[in-house]
Amino acid sequence: GLGRLRRALEKLGHSVRKVTLPAERAVPEECAAFVQANPRTRHGPPEVEALATYLSRGGNLLLLVEPDFPADGALAALLARAGVRIGEGVLADPKSHYYTDEQMVAITRYANHPATLGLALSFFPGARPLEAVVAPGVQSTALFSSSAESRVIRNRSASAPGVRALAVVAEGRLDGRPEARPFRLAVVGDADFASNSFFPYLSNADLVLGMLAWLRGE
Repeated sequence: GLGRLRRALEKLGHSVRKVTLPAERAVPEECAAFVQANPRTRHGPPEVEALATYLSRGGNLLLLVEPDFPADGALAALLARAGVRIGEGVLADPKSHYYTDEQMVAITRYANHPATLGLALSFFPGARPLEAVVAPGVQSTALFSSSAESRVIRNRSASAPGVRALAVVAEGRLDGRPEARPFRLAVVGDADFASNSFFPYLSNADLVLGMLAWLRGE
């Protein structure tokens, strides 16, 4: 649940409501920032088209995806157009983790970005790797990453160690079209960090609120 995040936004004076894309087939025109947190089923063509239309008209999207979410097909293609690739597997970081769980990745360093200024430690209980990719008319960057000792566990096997992004932010015009309005996008390879269970701890709340503030242009 995201009740604590919703209450925090309402205390800041923002109006929050639920949008069901399969039913409404569009993100409302008045939506300043659209959050998709922990989707559980594949996005169908109408949902992906709704997100593409929203980004094309200058929308701001926060996407929080768990390691078991099938981020493939049309959604993966749309994200690639927006400068982001979602990887498979679960990150384990023997050097930087919270308590004794290597899959609860801890972050103490962030990119120089308005969404993360002044943040202390945040942690992610089960995260998948992301990647900033080249896309026409879009600038994307890793917001924060695991240590160089982290590995990706997939199908009971582990990759070679290396730095992996846990979050990517992007902004620009979709497909580089001059008629498209500039969008902003933030993708995190974990949704639990913003859930009711982990929202109040360390800098988790400040991180998700900071990303939403950046998305809204604050």
